[in-house]
Amino acid sequence: MAETVLSMARSMLGSAISAAAAAAGEEMSLLMGVQKEIWFMNDELRTIQAFLIAAEAMKKKDLLLKVWAEQVRSLSYDIEDCLEEFMVHVRNQSLLQQLINVKDRHLIAVKILNLKSRLEEVSSRNTRYNSIKMEANNTFDEIESMEDVRNHSPSNIDKSKLVGFDTPQKELIDKINMDANDDDHCRVLCVVGMGGLGKTTLVRKIFESKEDIINNFPRRAWIVVSQSFSMIEMLKDMISQLLGHESLKRLEGKPIRAHDLGTHLRDGLKELRLDGVANACTTEPFVYRLKLLETECAIDLLLRKMGENKEDMKNDNNLKSIVTQLVKKCGCLPLAIVTIGAMFANKPSSKWEEMCRQLPSELESNPSPGVKAIRRVVTLSYDHLPSHLKPCYLYLSIFPEDIEIKRRHLVNRWVAEGLVRARVGMTISDVGESYFDELISRSMIQPSRVNVEGRVKSCRVHDIMRDIIVSISKEENFVYSAGDNVPTVVVEKFRHLSCHGGNYPIVGIDFSRVRSLTVFGKLDQRPMLVGSSICLAQFTMLRVLDLENARFRVAQKDINNIGSLRHLRYLNMKTGIWSNNIYALPSSIGKLQNLQVLDIRKSEISTLPTDISKLLMLRILRCSKRNDYCYFDPQEPIECLKHMLRMPLMLTPLVGSTTRNATIAELHKAYSSHWSRTEGVRVPTGISKLKELQVLEVVDLKLTKSKAIQELGELHRLQKLWVTTKGAQDKKRKTLCEAIEKLSSLQSLCVDEDYYFRTETLENLKQLRKIILYFSQLDGRAIEILGTLPNLMLLNLYHKSYVWNGLAFKKHEFPNLKELRIWRLNKLGGIRFEKDALPHMERMEIKSCELRSGIVGIKHLEQLKEISLECQVAGLDLLEEEVKAHPKKPTLRLLRDRGDIDMGSPVVLMEGEGSNVEKETKESVHEDAGQSSQVISSP
Repeated sequence: MAETVLSMARSMLGSAISAAAAAAGEEMSLLMGVQKEIWFMNDELRTIQAFLIAAEAMKKKDLLLKVWAEQVRSLSYDIEDCLEEFMVHVRNQSLLQQLINVKDRHLIAVKILNLKSRLEEVSSRNTRYNSIKMEANNTFDEIESMEDVRNHSPSNIDKSKLVGFDTPQKELIDKINMDANDDDHCRVLCVVGMGGLGKTTLVRKIFESKEDIINNFPRRAWIVVSQSFSMIEMLKDMISQLLGHESLKRLEGKPIRAHDLGTHLRDGLKELRLDGVANACTTEPFVYRLKLLETECAIDLLLRKMGENKEDMKNDNNLKSIVTQLVKKCGCLPLAIVTIGAMFANKPSSKWEEMCRQLPSELESNPSPGVKAIRRVVTLSYDHLPSHLKPCYLYLSIFPEDIEIKRRHLVNRWVAEGLVRARVGMTISDVGESYFDELISRSMIQPSRVNVEGRVKSCRVHDIMRDIIVSISKEENFVYSAGDNVPTVVVEKFRHLSCHGGNYPIVGIDFSRVRSLTVFGKLDQRPMLVGSSICLAQFTMLRVLDLENARFRVAQKDINNIGSLRHLRYLNMKTGIWSNNIYALPSSIGKLQNLQVLDIRKSEISTLPTDISKLLMLRILRCSKRNDYCYFDPQEPIECLKHMLRMPLMLTPLVGSTTRNATIAELHKAYSSHWSRTEGVRVPTGISKLKELQVLEVVDLKLTKSKAIQELGELHRLQKLWVTTKGAQDKKRKTLCEAIEKLSSLQSLCVDEDYYFRTETLENLKQLRKIILYFSQLDGRAIEILGTLPNLMLLNLYHKSYVWNGLAFKKHEFPNLKELRIWRLNKLGGIRFEKDALPHMERMEIKSCELRSGIVGIKHLEQLKEISLECQVAGLDLLEEEVKAHPKKPTLRLLRDRGDIDMGSPVVLMEGEGSNVEKETKESVHEDAGQSSQVISSP
């Protein structure tokens, strides 16, 4: 009997094995079929993307083409989503995992079948309606269109009523006359600026002002060159204007080629003192950047167009309010001011307030010629962007008006969204930076702040331009901005969702298609956020979650299930001025294999999990904890104990969720960090696996194991590092020094809390551009070593980072330093700049110091532009005189009342007698050529 049972079992097992093998064969076959279809879809996507670029390049678009392009674009997004799901759920798994995970594979196969069906439908629809023929269309009369725009620009105003052009006209004529006197070179002078500034108006006005330039330019021509133009027709026009119509007649009856016309023009100009004209375009062009109108000029121009005057505005608060709003909205852009002023002039003043509120929608739909002119200028600027820059520019419609957009924030998001194309020999970040620079150079975005390296650090988008790109984004289902004067009930497939604060219930958006979620301000209700796993499940394709500008507290439960967002590439939970109540990153963070940016600053996290080392694509890791305590302050033991005893109550419904979340989070932080009061977090061993990491902050040396500190030296792409060393053992400090010395790409270093640099470490940081020090207790010798760093541009000495009473910058030190910041150096008594020191120094900021012996040698800083003082300093009168006499005319900013800054006559610190021996003097301590009577002693 037992043998029979055993035989039956063997038979059944054999059958099961055979069936399993057959099933596995079928699964393998299905898997190969899915991969084959994925290759097909990938090829189809590349073809679709090529079509969309070609369709964008076509100058004349009919309605059928626009509709069909929208359908194809939507299809391309869905194909991208499908390919990305395959990459995340199938391709990145082992073969065994792929065979086991039948559900994911089946879903992807179904999606592919549906997409292929949609592809056939879209293609047949095009055939059915004959909606598009991809033929080059060069008949579009762009010149005529641009002339229509100019007819509604400031050039149609009476010359005597032009506002704000006097100074630019004079400056430009001076440049022209200066170049005209140079007989050896013929240069190109370019006037650049954003659309609508009045560049054409300015140049035409000068061109027509014969009395100003006729003597230097007896031959002149006004030529308009569009994106698509005829070289032959342009040369004919030039010959007619420069050589006369008769000269052109001599060419009639002959076969005309562009080369022959060029030769004829060059020969005709040889005898006219302009024999260098052929080489004009090979010389580096002079650039004149036309700026926006000054506010007063903008107000004056607007009032004229509205039929009002300044007296009316002074006596009418309502008019004053409306004018202020309109000038702000127009951003001092002449074309916008003229057009909108004319709109308001044609309406009764009783409707002006309502019109102000409706202005964005007016710009989108108003058919009047003036408004169409504004739209056309901005649209032309957008249309002429290269195809790779268009989605990057539309992406700016995510941000609210008036907000300052950080360069690194924007570029990192572009990269995470896949909007940046890789280039040979460049990192993907560098390519994104080049996109940003190109938008700046095209005047599509306005520089806001510039960093010490001369790079634009942040930008703004002109309000008028933003209103129009919001319109374009909405038209293309690209960005939905809740709270941006758009309906709250939508049925479109928007890819990016932006919430601009307030209570905006959103109905009808398919969250499964949303790729980015950005929140600005405080939301009264947040049904679409990450407050529960149900909501998380809706954002299946989310790549970017950005709460940096949000104004609400994020709780631990909001991030516990973050690992389900498998497509996430950018996670920013730094919630603005609010601290969040997150105290631990879940282990599921390791599932985010595509994550590139993780920013969770100002949280209650004190320890990073070991799973962080699985994020091999991570480029930026910013994590810091709050360094203060509200409930469990170790310096207030009695209060701390009271809160400990209340903890059971905190876990009941009797306490509000906000207080409960904050209390629990802080207790976690206190316990896991041993009541540390630094901003740093523990970095786990395995950190060296993150080979793509470029930014790492803030590392707590005391909490981090020596092995992990040692691994920091293996992050060879690391460019920025912030470490706090308070309470760390000397052995760990030495290990950190050794690690830092190996970081060949390091450009920015911030070290704080009781850290003593090894001399060898300073000498090895040759590539360093920025260094920020707190509590590091450097002496004069260390400053001399820092002065040898060839690329250092920014030096920040904060709170006890320098302990001598005198700080001297000597000849040939700091060859590239541009910015110096000194804060809270309690022992510092004076600063001296010797001759030939700091040859590139531009800005200096000194706060919370008592410079009893003053600041000496400002005149030796040849490139100085600005000094900011929020400290006490002796000899302020003498300093002001020296600044006034400086050839560069630098700005001296007093950030406190003068009486709070000026300490009166300087004190001379006698050499060799130490910092405690002081002697008052009424003699000038600012004598010639650095031979000052002031002597700053060393301890």
